[in-house]
Amino acid sequence: MIARPASRRLAARTRAGFTLIEVLVVVSIIVILASVATFAAVSYLSGAKIDQATLQATNIQKAATAYFVKSGVWPDSLQQLVMRDPNSGAGPLLEGGESALLDPWQNPFQFEVMPDQTGTERFVVFTQSPEGQRIQWPRQ
Repeated sequence: MIARPASRRLAARTRAGFTLIEVLVVVSIIVILASVATFAAVSYLSGAKIDQATLQATNIQKAATAYFVKSGVWPDSLQQLVMRDPNSGAGPLLEGGESALLDPWQNPFQFEVMPDQTGTERFVVFTQSPEGQRIQWPRQ
């Protein structure tokens, strides 16, 4: 049997795995990268919800304008936009039912009829994000 020198056996045994410090450094780097990725994903989703609310407000405003063109008056409530016309039997002006009137945070959209710079009435649809940002269409 050939015996290796003791110093070679000791060196081979100590390099067989990772040290605790190396493992902790790798784990901390992974944790930092995961937290950065999580922050970016949450920020992206928040922006997407704001974009979705703007698009929904646009659709509601267009349906209200179609209601105005058809009847000559603005709707009294947003529910009138998702109901069938009792006189003509025509379908709703806004598809999606009652859920189309809820913003991405499940709050109902609101509206107001206000005059613009020329004195003409305009229908403004708005909601508020959880961060307090007012989202409306048409934009001011």
